[in-house]
Amino acid sequence: MRDNITCEEVFELDAAARAEFHAVCDEWNDEAIRAQDAQMVKAEDQEEELCWCKFFESCPSCFGKK
Repeated sequence: MRDNITCEEVFELDAAARAEFHAVCDEWNDEAIRAQDAQMVKAEDQEEELCWCKFFESCPSCFGKK
């Protein structure tokens, strides 16, 4: 009869595989953070400059803007 060994158990025993896995995960994480930062910078560049009133309806320059 064979012992059932899961993929996780094999992976846990291989230190090189774990190190490579963590390196790839860190790279993907850094890439996602860079993409989010670029998206935020793009959104900030597109953001309209609004006056001090903060959307009060009494302000003629901001009335109707969202």
